[in-house]
Amino acid sequence: MSNGIINEEVYPLNLLEALAEGEWEDAVPDDIEGTLEYVFYTLKERERLVVNLRYKEKKTYVEIGKLLGICTERVRQIDCMAIRKLRKPQRYMLIKLGVKAAITSSTAAARESEFSQRMESAMISIEGIADMLGTILGNSDMKQVSNMCSKYNLRKNLESLGLSVRTYNCLSRAGVKTLEDIVKMNPAELRKIRNLGPQSYNEVAMRIHEKGLCLAGEKSMK
Repeated sequence: MSNGIINEEVYPLNLLEALAEGEWEDAVPDDIEGTLEYVFYTLKERERLVVNLRYKEKKTYVEIGKLLGICTERVRQIDCMAIRKLRKPQRYMLIKLGVKAAITSSTAAARESEFSQRMESAMISIEGIADMLGTILGNSDMKQVSNMCSKYNLRKNLESLGLSVRTYNCLSRAGVKTLEDIVKMNPAELRKIRNLGPQSYNEVAMRIHEKGLCLAGEKSMK
């Protein structure tokens, strides 16, 4: 792909595969073309133009450069920047769902987000109370409260780990949605996730350990 020639797949599958850095494994939304046009308007004008010329019209970097009056390397840079932006979780998830499905689920998502924020605040209060009571009654008497807090933390979604886009996408495509999905896996199972390289594995392990959790078979980090 160094010469700027893309694969022979028809648009928009060629763009979807570029975003997925390989084969697009998800179902393609019925309204994908409209969704892409909608998402493109979150990009800069020149980024939109390069993406359309490259993937929709299948022009090479050289051809695009001549059309826009810029060098081939600059075209490549603009293309890479646009693809990185489209891989950002919010844009990427919209592309995966399609605009219609995203709009349908937006109200439920907003309610879930509000509920999670309220629960987060409530759990901080519970953990603070647990610490104080533990000092008075003895930490062993607070084991049940501590377990309840841990169970709540496990229900947090993948976004709560603050992972890089590449790592998030690898886990998401593998069906990993919550912290609980991760800690049920042992290190070998986590490493087997497609396209999850050593750097991404270490990132996941570090984030999990920061939460005081561990993978199956590991010693507790608490």
